[in-house]
Amino acid sequence: MPSVFLLLDSSTANSAWAFVRAGELVAGGNEIAPPSASVTLAAHLEAIFREHKELLSELAGVYVGTGPGSFTGLRVALALGKGIAYASHVPLRGFSSLLAIAYSAWSQKPNAPYVAAIIDAKKSEIYGALYQVKDGELQEVIAPKAYNPAAFSSEVANKLNGDKVLLCGTGLSLVQIDNCQKLDIAATADGLAKLLNILPKQKMDEGELYNSWNLRPFYARLSEAEIGLLEREKK
Repeated sequence: MPSVFLLLDSSTANSAWAFVRAGELVAGGNEIAPPSASVTLAAHLEAIFREHKELLSELAGVYVGTGPGSFTGLRVALALGKGIAYASHVPLRGFSSLLAIAYSAWSQKPNAPYVAAIIDAKKSEIYGALYQVKDGELQEVIAPKAYNPAAFSSEVANKLNGDKVLLCGTGLSLVQIDNCQKLDIAATADGLAKLLNILPKQKMDEGELYNSWNLRPFYARLSEAEIGLLEREKK
């Protein structure tokens, strides 16, 4: 019976991939991916499939980080995930890219009661979310979206009740929060493997399998093209 799950994330300049079987990382990695994650991520997956030919026949599902994050990076991982899922006739599902970063950091610093994941969104904004450690997993306290850094810092501080928070991600310099520990990190293979433990893994029926093809990125704000289109429509 197929028992391997593939997880992908390229929401930042760092791409991460993980093949997980029975909770154990079989193959995976993460890498800064200039100039294009579309080249490096696909090449790494191809190399793994060549080395571990059994993984294709054992594949039970594909999970992709849907954002928020780099618009191009999100589309790259989603396109690869859709192609592999469609060709292998397995389910495709999404997960929060900020949650993947949070699990990647928490796997290295497991004593923090709160974890805040932050990505530099440019334009003086961040993508951020806050999670609390409960019952051995991360539970959402502040939902992922685009924030003004000062407003996010204030909202996080109000939720902590004096507890320490682990700040993680690629936008740490943009927020100011007291009583914190910082870890400059993007999604990692180990973090993706840990994240899989909380993701639904039940088998999809035929209808749900094909509906999953409609999985879309969560951009959290309008793209430049969309803003330009709206401005032109107002004229």
